[in-house]
Amino acid sequence: MLKNTKYAVGIVTSSYYTDRGRSGNNFKFMYDGGHIIELKANGEYTKGRKYLVAFDSLNIENGVILLEKYDITDSLIQHGIYPKYNMYDETWSLIKIPFQYDKSDIEYDLKKVYEGL
Repeated sequence: MLKNTKYAVGIVTSSYYTDRGRSGNNFKFMYDGGHIIELKANGEYTKGRKYLVAFDSLNIENGVILLEKYDITDSLIQHGIYPKYNMYDETWSLIKIPFQYDKSDIEYDLKKVYEGL
């Protein structure tokens, strides 16, 4: 996954929950021109907020990670990036992410999360 990583906008669609020993939030994102994926994320996210999602651009089955540290809700508005039909269809390579985050921090955090899986 780390070689073919792309980034997209993940939207948290549920409040934090605990169910049968599992806890977290639901989120969804769009990739590859219209495919929508809905998944569960461990952690405590805020419903309605948008976060960077990292995914394998060649094979989505290799992994998807919602990056908790990168809440991009306000950055989307500042950069004039708006949803189409309630979803964001933009995806970026690491160097093309338009937000004011240190790209090496994003790469480091992704590796740290990926190694912890």
